[in-house]
Amino acid sequence: MFLQVLLVEVVPPFCLHTPVGNLPVKRGTRVLFVAAVVRVFCQPGHGVTLPCFYPYEDRSALPQLSVQWRGPGNQLLCHYIKHKGFQRCSEGYHMTYRPGSITLTIQQVRLQDYGPHVCSVSKRDEFLDYNDTTATNELSHQGCNLF
Repeated sequence: MFLQVLLVEVVPPFCLHTPVGNLPVKRGTRVLFVAAVVRVFCQPGHGVTLPCFYPYEDRSALPQLSVQWRGPGNQLLCHYIKHKGFQRCSEGYHMTYRPGSITLTIQQVRLQDYGPHVCSVSKRDEFLDYNDTTATNELSHQGCNLF
């Protein structure tokens, strides 16, 4: 694993250009992109779990927290809103929350799963208030080994 700082450009109509696509943002939004990049290798049909760690809850649990996992093409795979007790994942995906960590499990990897997976964590229920992308995972086609 290595640390990657993602440089982003905010341009009208205020979209962030990221490795997985454009994300809309409100005027005045503070955005920090620091990503720990993990390369994951897996065969189609196998299960795999992608890690995401964030520092917000290292001392105490936050009452408001939102997480999104996005896959290749900026596809929303899972969304979690802690204080609303809301969690929704696309079929074949599962998210596990623990304070400071939220993992994405792909139950059976398909060819369309290969590519970047980004975990975005927000201290509130809207990703436009304060957003910190904490993990980028690149899923590749080889044996099932986590680097």
